Amino acid sequence: MEKASVMPNKMWHKVLYLIIIACGFGKSLLAEQRDLTLAGVETTHLHSLDLIASELTEDLSQVTRNVKAVIAQYSQSAQLPYEFEQIALMKLSEAFAKSSIKAIRCSECIQVTAKIENNEFVVTRGLPTGEDLVKLLKKFKTDTYVTINITVAANSMILGIRVANNKTAETYFQKEYKKPIYPIENSGFVFSLTGGVARMKETNMLGGRAAIGRRLSRVGDVGIFGTVYTDDDARIDTIFGGGMFFDLDLNDITSSYWRWGSFLVTMDLGMVATRSSLQGSAAVGLKQKIGRHLHIRLGYNQFFLVRRNQSSKASTSPNPPNFEVRDKLPGAILMGLGMDL
Repeated sequence: MEKASVMPNKMWHKVLYLIIIACGFGKSLLAEQRDLTLAGVETTHLHSLDLIASELTEDLSQVTRNVKAVIAQYSQSAQLPYEFEQIALMKLSEAFAKSSIKAIRCSECIQVTAKIENNEFVVTRGLPTGEDLVKLLKKFKTDTYVTINITVAANSMILGIRVANNKTAETYFQKEYKKPIYPIENSGFVFSLTGGVARMKETNMLGGRAAIGRRLSRVGDVGIFGTVYTDDDARIDTIFGGGMFFDLDLNDITSSYWRWGSFLVTMDLGMVATRSSLQGSAAVGLKQKIGRHLHIRLGYNQFFLVRRNQSSKASTSPNPPNFEVRDKLPGAILMGLGMDL
């Protein structure tokens, strides 16, 4: 009896070698992109800042006192880059602009200054002494000032803000805001590996999927993928596939984020090849990311016969599947567990 062919060991070695190379290439691209991201402002921090600014705007709208206030002091955690400071001041100033408290940005209040005090060289930032604050408020013809402090700790962003009168020591507004920092991946390269099962009627095929692509801001992931599925009983030819994928990130689109992961709608379009035929392939499914690295995939794959090899023969396996591999493959339910690098 003729037995369905199994991929030669040498071919498996080549596939494994290519996967190892792709893993290294994908990780190096991702590391490079993360270095570039850290040099600027991360989307995770911007989203937390937007949540705080939105709540601050609502709270300030309840303040009825009409005053002019100078942002006399601003400080932020060392983990936040310099660029974040400019964005934060802009967004917080916009929140004040929609209220009865008109905030004035003061460049000299947040710049680094150096001077000699008591024969010592002292470097300071902002206005640490009351005397400097009095001079500043007099310059802007007001007695009201604002202090802002932003810290990042334990996956949360904390903003403390206070609006007070320097002459009467009265506090007009004071509150602390705390928002989670979500695991948002807004840009950069993506690389993922998934292992799982493709169930065709009553036949289970084991295999895996490797994908590399690019993260599209506020949309999802797009790139190319490759798949390999094989039947341990050698009843079905090994199936090789490849094509393009597009994963639609529902959390990004709706701006609704979770600390524990994200939810994506997956779409694959490509070709698959067996010893017996060449077929088109289209798949849709769901991908649940758990944290930054783990994911679960569930989908459905439909095939379209493109060409049947002339030399292909009907299966002569003693335990053949309940479908003919020379013809169009039946739809497959895909289930898998994987990792994003």
